[in-house]
Amino acid sequence: MTGVAVPAATRAVIGGSGSLAADFPGDLHPEARVVDAGLVFDTPWGESPPFTLFELGGERALHVGMHGWRAGVSRGRASRQVFSVLHRAGVRRIVSDAGVGSLNHLLDPGDLVVVDDFVDMTTDRDRYGRMLRYAHVDDIFINEALVADGLAIARRYPPDTGQADVLESAQADAKAAKLGMWGDQACGSTAAGADHMELSALRADPPGDDNADLNGEWVELTNTSDASIDLTGWGIKDESASHRYSFPNGFELKAGATVRLSTGCGTDEARRLYWCMTNSAVWNNSGDTAFLLDPNGNITDTYRYDDTGERRS
Repeated sequence: MTGVAVPAATRAVIGGSGSLAADFPGDLHPEARVVDAGLVFDTPWGESPPFTLFELGGERALHVGMHGWRAGVSRGRASRQVFSVLHRAGVRRIVSDAGVGSLNHLLDPGDLVVVDDFVDMTTDRDRYGRMLRYAHVDDIFINEALVADGLAIARRYPPDTGQADVLESAQADAKAAKLGMWGDQACGSTAAGADHMELSALRADPPGDDNADLNGEWVELTNTSDASIDLTGWGIKDESASHRYSFPNGFELKAGATVRLSTGCGTDEARRLYWCMTNSAVWNNSGDTAFLLDPNGNITDTYRYDDTGERRS
């Protein structure tokens, strides 16, 4: 039955394969008494799975079986439904059984395991409709493996940052070893002068509303050589797939000079260029990476900063 009020309970049991195979809560204790069963509640994420309200030792508890998933309901949505009900019930202590975990040779009897995929640590979709997930196959953490081989970029998508430090460490190692995209000639021959082009400064968070002052954010590029370098075909991008700037044809950066690339619009000059973004800022205030790309697409320099604006690499 749906549309019923959530009953008060101080404890909850989230059942896995163990309680599924048992007559739960009848097999729990001879004095366990089922108060009501088949309770389905409305939540902001849809109807909950069925709950059983039982009583033992003067305490009332809710039990819900979470072995397997209902058709058309994602893990994240199902988990939110369950914890919405438990929160409204006033539950303060939760016990969960997991028979599969007991077969892991790394776990000893009595070990307490906190899992990161029951309470879903990834949102269902990002703003582009993509699924954000941590993927594992046997002992392989797929996300880490891709980043470690230089085949993917480590990027933080709050609140899904449970493995962000692991991925960033893997990226630092891949970059140091020049693996994958970090190789000197990952996309063909490196352009002349690449060793002397440096992303030297970046301002991501100007005072006030970034979108109201697009030229208040910028990135600077310095030519450290003693000769001019033609930047035709060169580009600058951020961590996303939607922001990429191409230098004007015939633009040369003089020896020892620095050019500032502002996000907004303006008239290009020898020391100042304009991305001319009109709908939004480019550089994330929470942290981002600027990539300098030569005409073949090789990454020749990066400027990575954190949420304080400090450069990290």
